[in-house]
Order: sequence, then structure tokens, then C-alpha cells
Amino acid sequence: MTLDTYTLPDADACVAQAWASAWAVRDVALPSVWAQRHRIVTAAASAEAGEWDNARTPYLVEIMDRMHPSDPCEFIVVRKPTQWGGTEVLINVDGWLMAEREPCSVGFIVPGLGMAKRHMRQRIRPSIAASDAWRAAVPKTNSRDGSNSTFETQYQGGAGIQFMLTANSSEGLRAMPLCVVLGDEVSKWKRDLDGEGSALDQAIARTSSYQGMRKVLLVSSPTIDGVCQISDWLENKTDWRELHLPCPHCGEFHTLDFAHLQPDGRMVCPHCGATFDESHKTAMLAAHRWVPRYPDRDPRYVGYDANALYTPIRMGDSWVDLAAQKAEAEADPAKAVKFTQQKLGKPYKGKRERQEFETLKARAEVGLYAGRVPDGYHILTCGVDFQADRAEGQVIAWGRGERGFVVDYWVVDCDPTDPEHGFDAVDGALQRVYTKRGAGITVQCAALDGGNWTESVAGFVRSRKRRLIACGDGHAEQHLVLCRGRSAPSPRVVHRPANTETTVRGKTLTVATAVGMWGVGTSAAKTILFQRIGADAQRGPDLRALRFPAGVKRGDAIVGGLTDHYYKGLTAEYWDHALGEWVHDKALRNEPTDTLVYAYFAALHPLVRLDLKTDAEWRALAARWEPPLDLLSPQQAIADDAVQPITSPLPAAPKPLQPVRPRVPDSDAYGIGSNSWSTRL
Repeated sequence: MTLDTYTLPDADACVAQAWASAWAVRDVALPSVWAQRHRIVTAAASAEAGEWDNARTPYLVEIMDRMHPSDPCEFIVVRKPTQWGGTEVLINVDGWLMAEREPCSVGFIVPGLGMAKRHMRQRIRPSIAASDAWRAAVPKTNSRDGSNSTFETQYQGGAGIQFMLTANSSEGLRAMPLCVVLGDEVSKWKRDLDGEGSALDQAIARTSSYQGMRKVLLVSSPTIDGVCQISDWLENKTDWRELHLPCPHCGEFHTLDFAHLQPDGRMVCPHCGATFDESHKTAMLAAHRWVPRYPDRDPRYVGYDANALYTPIRMGDSWVDLAAQKAEAEADPAKAVKFTQQKLGKPYKGKRERQEFETLKARAEVGLYAGRVPDGYHILTCGVDFQADRAEGQVIAWGRGERGFVVDYWVVDCDPTDPEHGFDAVDGALQRVYTKRGAGITVQCAALDGGNWTESVAGFVRSRKRRLIACGDGHAEQHLVLCRGRSAPSPRVVHRPANTETTVRGKTLTVATAVGMWGVGTSAAKTILFQRIGADAQRGPDLRALRFPAGVKRGDAIVGGLTDHYYKGLTAEYWDHALGEWVHDKALRNEPTDTLVYAYFAALHPLVRLDLKTDAEWRALAARWEPPLDLLSPQQAIADDAVQPITSPLPAAPKPLQPVRPRVPDSDAYGIGSNSWSTRL
């Protein structure tokens, strides 16, 4: 063949084909399809070793396929019983991510280090070794270059990386941005991790730069009602899908409910009333439907909820066994916790102690007035809690025996992200002047919770730690303290800062450290306060640990009291005996509880020492604030009408007053500080 007779390919066609091949979107198989083809279940991980079969657990297919990039959802939440296949979903998706999907950064997060080691040793590493497709995507561990280690796995030539992380270390969770989060046993993750919020919130924050592309798969058995994170997400954020199966008799779809489980292990159809045994379950599962309770919720959040009645035959307890366990749990409260969480797949709601807001509201005393301090109370402290758009504060007047009176509860606009003007209204509220026998009295010590804006709040406190504020014809001293609640149980309310130095080895510390971050034993404070409040039911008004103003009567109206917002917030938490801690009812705002705790902390702070006041000190305070009345003196004959009522329990903040500084002598003034002092020598 000569060059003259050789036909060259069309250049334009070659270039076009090359471009088309380079830019073609690779067809990514669904996770369930990949698992069916390539996942090998090892004997170390399951009693049913061998090739993965979607037909064995058909209800897991939809959950796995939600992780595909073509699905618009971003958060997949699964609340499950034990032995249901939840962890296998995570393993299947993990293999699909490494071997099939475009490479990215993946965070596989578990509650603790022990579980992380078990997952890598018993589940992930053996699964990689058993699957040709998965093994081809993951290079062998190389101790020299560190490409793969116990908790870090690179795949697809190093283009992607998976981190095995624990939910007990904020340092690991904030290591790098994550495109995909796989979370196992989420309800056991710490709800307050190193004072920076929950581990779940911190993990979600790592995905913020991938919005629209991120995938977050959260799987967990439930724990205790009120603190169960998987239940909180499922019930309040997602569309909450439940598994519906057809009745083998009438064909109507319904959920499998323990209320329909008979003592002999047979199930009653809620539609036709016929009973059937477990032998029909395999066929029923094959025809399953996931039906959402709330189809109109944000489509980015999908949730799946099931119980042990759906577990395939021989994978878990039979219906006969579950019926027996149900009877035992109903007869023995000690077994109810385990049965509720592991079989019902629901958070356990056990015995709890809680104050009712109507009960506390009924104790409010007519004639006591918000803004006016009654006799017997001489020291004012304040607790302040910050939110993204506001600040809420509670002022308590204290007397002998740590008895308190609610003087004020205020809510003001606040922008903690604006250090220049965001705290102006808070500053004004802290400088409010209250009335005691016609004289002005101010807050002596205020505790401000740094919360999520620690540095901003610390900057506000730093310039006002100790100051003079205008009060009547004079000035009063006021102290501001930066604090933060401690999640760890502690018998003490006041915890001193660990370090108040401004520099360490030449390195400047954060503003919060320089100011001094005091710790608040919130659990201890709540226990003390609410035990006393509970005991107030048996006491007369003058002996109550905490008194509330109902206001004063002006014509037909009562003004100067507290709103339902306050009383509901004061009862937003309860003591759960099964959990052994205080639990926040998420349906209610708890700022009134938090601010009461911080005001109590401020009263016990070394600057106030409420608990260490001597009898002589109390007598001196009483002599100062409550001298014997001279009824012939117009200054001391105070009538109720002379007191201006607060028309709202949440009054607008007055204009901020600048702290008063000592007067500096004029340059021409007589004295050693004047410019002419040397001429008089």
C-alpha cells in the first residue's frame, strides 16, 4: 500500500470523538446494583456470609439508592431496631463510594475509638479484601508513604479519601471539608462536644461547602426520648417514611405494629381483622412500600422508620419471641428500656420529674411587681443568654437563705456577630435601674453565656468587666462575667477559669481566655433550683425559694407580671431518671431556665458570695436598703401610685449609658496634678 492509496481518517471526526469521550459523564451504577454485583459479606461480619442479595432485605434498596448523585435529597435519616441491616447499608454505600462513584472526601463517623477499630478490622477491611471491584479501587497499605492507615483510606489513585472518625473529638471532625458523611449509631454521639455544639452539628458543618452535592446518611437505633438525636431529625426534619406491607388476606397495605401483635405471635390486619403468621413475611416484604407521613416537607431530608417486626426471617427474633418479650417488658419496667429501643425502634420515655408551667404561674403574687424589689431582697444578679438575633436576660433579687425574686425578664435585639453595635441593647438592659423603697438599685453582677459567639461576647465583657453605672444621683459598681455551661456532671455550680493569662510563651491567647471563661455546673444548678422550686408548693409566699410577680392592679388591668413565654421556658427541661440528666423539651424555648441558672451562678460568684454572706453582712444590707420608715417624711412615705408600672414584661431597653469614669482635674486646677504645681515649690 502506498501513501497515495491510504485513506486518512477525518480530522474533525477524530477531534470530536476525543472531546466527546473526555467530557462524557460516566454511567454510575446505583448503590444497590453495585452491592448486588460486588459486595461480599464476610463471616466476621454476619452469620449469612456470601454474596450480597437485595432480595433478602428489599426495604434497604431505596435507602441505599438515595445516595446516588441523581437523587436530589441531601440527608437520609434511618431510625432502626437492632439486627435490621442498618450498618450493612453503610458498608455497601462505602464500597460503592470508593469503587464506583466519582472520588471525593468521605467521613465515616462512629461514637468512639473502640467501635472505629472494630468497623475497620471486622467489616471494612475484610469487605475490601473479599470484593474484586472494591479491592481494585483501594491500594494496599503502605507504611512508608502513609497512603493508607488504620483510620485513613485513599482510593482511586489517591483522588478520593475516606476518614474513619469518632464523635468524641472535635479536632477530628473539623479536620477537613467532607462531601459525604456516613454516620453510625448517631444517637450515641456526644450532644456537647468540647463546648462547640453537638458532634452531629459539627459533622454537618463540615459539608457546608458541598451544598447541593453533599450526601449525609445517618443510621442509628434510638435512645432516650428528648435527647435522641436520630429521633429529633427523623420526626422534625424529614418526611418520616414508614414501611407498609400488604395483608396476605385483603391485600390492603398497613404498617406492622406491636399493638396488632397477638400473644401467640400472629398479626392482626387493621383493615380486615384477619390474622396471619410470620410465614407470609418474605412475600410481604417483597411488595413493600415506603410511605411518608409528611410528603410536603423539605425534599432534601428523607427519613425511614421501622421496628423489629420487619426483620427478615432468621435475621432476628421471630414474632413469637417478640410477643413474649413484649409481655415481659410490660410486666417488668427494668426490661422496658431495652425492648423499647431495640425492638420497638422508639426512644424510651421513662419516669421524669418536671414542673408544670400552670403551677408556677399560679404562684405569682398579686401586689409584687416586676421592676420593684420587695423587702428582704438586697442583691441583684443577672443571667444573659445569646441567640442569633436576640439576647434574653433575667434579673433575680436575692435575700437570706438564697431566696430569690424575679425582678425582670427582658428580650432585646442583638447581633453577636457585630462587635461594634450588636450589643448596644444588651448594654442598655444591663444598666437598667430598678426600684427599692423609692431608691434606685442596679444589677451587681451579670453572667453572660458565650455560647456560639464566645469571642464576640468576650470582647463585650472585656471592656466592661468592672464599671460604674448611673443610679439615681450617684453611681453603682457592676461586674460582668463571661461563662459557659459545662456538659460534664459536677457537684459544683462555680468553676474557675483554667487560665486567665493573656500570653503564653509569647503567643497571644484568644480574647475569651484573656477575659477568663468561668464554668457553670448547669446540672448541679438546675437540680438545686428546681428541688427548691418544687418544695415551694408546701411553703408560704415569704418562705419560697423563688417568687414571681403577678403585677399590680391599675384600674381593670394587671401590669408588671410575667408572660406565659417565661413560665413555659422555665419548665422546658425535666429530670429523666433513666438517663440520669436534665433533658430539654425541644418543643419549648428554654432561655428562661438558662438565664435563671446563670443568675444563680452570678450570685455564687466570688464577686458576690451569696452563699457565704454572714449575718452581719445581711444586717448591713438591710440597714442600707430598708431603713426604718419615717412616716412624716415625704421622701420616705412612698405610695404605690408613685411607682411607674412596667406596662410590658419585656420592656424596651433604655438608651445605653456610658460608664462613668473618675473625674480628671483640669490642667489649671490647684493641686499636685495641675500644670502650675511646680511653681509653688
